[in-house]
Amino acid sequence: PHLPQLISPVLQALVDGPNLKRGIYNFRRMAVTGIKLPISKSVKSTTLYKAWEAADLDGQFGKTSWGQKLARQERRKNLTDFERFKVKVLKAKKNKIIKSKLKELKN
Repeated sequence: PHLPQLISPVLQALVDGPNLKRGIYNFRRMAVTGIKLPISKSVKSTTLYKAWEAADLDGQFGKTSWGQKLARQERRKNLTDFERFKVKVLKAKKNKIIKSKLKELKN
């Protein structure tokens, strides 16, 4: 199984990207985003990478909800025990506030 990666379709199912070796992928394994990279057909990998950096595709993807979700997952994966404890405490405080507000609205 492949991890989610940002790729740029070069031809129909020929894909290439900075973190991915150029190859043929089945469309069922791809998720299409609205981010476009204006390149011509049969472009070399080095030219593709330069255009990729110039267009800041990683930054554009990071602004999407999917990119933010992946960043959040990565950040949570690297938390220490104490940081996880702080998240738990903050979540409990938030839920307590929500519960009290809901109780006020019901009355």
